[in-house]
Amino acid sequence: MKKYLFFTLISFIFSIKVFSQKNSLNDSLLHIINTTENKIKVTKSTEEKIILYIKLSVLFSPQKIDSAYYYGNLAYNLRQATNDAHIYYKAYINFARLNIDIGNYSEAVNILIQGYDKVPITKGYSSDTGKVATLAMIAGTYRITKDYKNQLLYSLKERELAEKNNIYRMYADMYADIGDSYQNLNNYDSALYYFNKDYELFKSGKRNTGKLVPIVNLGEINIRLGEYEVALSYLKKVIRDLHNFSYSDSVHLASEVCRELSKCFKNLGQKDSAIFYGQKSYFYANYFVLNDEIRESSLNLAKLYGAYKVKDSAFKYQNIYSLIQDSLFNNEMIRNLQIASIKEEIRQQKIIENLRLEKEEREQNLILAAIAVFIPTFLILIFLISKWSHRKSKLITSLGVASLLMLFEFISLLIHPYVQKLTNHSIVLMYIILLTIASILVPLHHKLESIIKNKF
Repeated sequence: MKKYLFFTLISFIFSIKVFSQKNSLNDSLLHIINTTENKIKVTKSTEEKIILYIKLSVLFSPQKIDSAYYYGNLAYNLRQATNDAHIYYKAYINFARLNIDIGNYSEAVNILIQGYDKVPITKGYSSDTGKVATLAMIAGTYRITKDYKNQLLYSLKERELAEKNNIYRMYADMYADIGDSYQNLNNYDSALYYFNKDYELFKSGKRNTGKLVPIVNLGEINIRLGEYEVALSYLKKVIRDLHNFSYSDSVHLASEVCRELSKCFKNLGQKDSAIFYGQKSYFYANYFVLNDEIRESSLNLAKLYGAYKVKDSAFKYQNIYSLIQDSLFNNEMIRNLQIASIKEEIRQQKIIENLRLEKEEREQNLILAAIAVFIPTFLILIFLISKWSHRKSKLITSLGVASLLMLFEFISLLIHPYVQKLTNHSIVLMYIILLTIASILVPLHHKLESIIKNKF
């Protein structure tokens, strides 16, 4: 009876958290999105545009992942136009995260690897801190795809860089990642070693995030080592403390921990407890709509009832497992189709953007052409007026000098885009080139000004 009361209490707490999460999306969010989109239309700053695109991608994620990906991609593509290393870093990290969210894992890893050497120095931290975080993100992506060898490879790289630069605050998650890699590769002794190191950090109070993770990991590894009583002590502690920790911990651990407890009790020969926790694992998986957990918990129940010769229940959960497996496969196909659709939308948006830029370029070229025609026409007209006039006029001379100024400003205006492109927007190089051109044009300007004054 106490068990049922306990789980009723946990369910109530979780439902409150879920309800509060759902109600966090309201009209105020739409207002922020509209305000941000309007700012993008008027801003001329590349850096501000990137920041606003990233903001929109975060606001739209995960509810409208297509829009989130679209704006994240705009920020990622625009990052090349900025010399601000921090904004560059934010753009590529954000886009890598979005690719992970939509299941485009290979693209996410490529983005992270390409951006690894561009991690900036942040306030209070060296660039190596960001590099360690990037390696952790790569390792985590490989874990999702069940590529445990690469997960281990990048987890070890992460540890090597962190230890070399004394980045202690990263150790907790790192030890858990390495231990998880070894566990999935069936190297249980190494897994236990790193899980214990992570647990030591937990007990010392140095683990700031995922505080239940070390206990769960020790429970799981002891099951694999056949130490069921030891595993049980760890997993029961997690169940007792689950409602005291974060919503994220509660969602991701409730079903998993109950399933591991079910395996423990089965191996200890406690049938009722094994079924009880197996059912609770399935309940939480459905409650939080975690398809992977529904698949694993239904498979566990199918095996459990099969072992206990309860054929109807075994068939029921085997059927659920098959359906969710097919559903996940179909979801994978749908996800791939969504990725293709998003890419096509981005391609179409690029076409529209290119057409807009071409139109602006044509308009600018027409304006430049008009100025190019106007200046010599104006100069000829002033020259003819000076010839027709019977006396020299200071106004005519001033207009002649003004036409000369217009000519030289036009030359500067004309060459400026080419200088920008040639120097890749480097302020120092642009300054040197423009200074060199000015040193040629200024003496020429004085000489021509003298000629015009004499002629007019």
